[in-house]
Amino acid sequence: MLPPSSGDKVWEAAPPRLSPQLQAALSSGRHFPDDIDYLIHNASPGWVESVERELIKAGARVGPDGQLYDAENKGIYLWIWPPGGGCQRSEADLQQERETQRALQDARQRYRVIEILHWDGPLPP
Repeated sequence: MLPPSSGDKVWEAAPPRLSPQLQAALSSGRHFPDDIDYLIHNASPGWVESVERELIKAGARVGPDGQLYDAENKGIYLWIWPPGGGCQRSEADLQQERETQRALQDARQRYRVIEILHWDGPLPP
């Protein structure tokens, strides 16, 4: 493993400043996966900015109840796809994928779901 760069040290000292919309998405509990805080605070600034751009495109705003809504006043659910499981997956992996798909369908019925690819890149410079 490489030693941390000076950029890594700055990033650790000053985690990303999140928009009010993204802060509301994180605090609402309307997100997948549960460890989203870890993803947001350990992702590159570009990934966080792309998530915030998607929220802006949806017309995201924080309602008086502190929840996040789109331009049509529908609640927003932030769905971050995990990395793929590879070519040969076990039956347990396939079952987990089916459960995930059902959960996504349920969320789509109740919310505007914004889907984002999981960040799995290198640490920020």
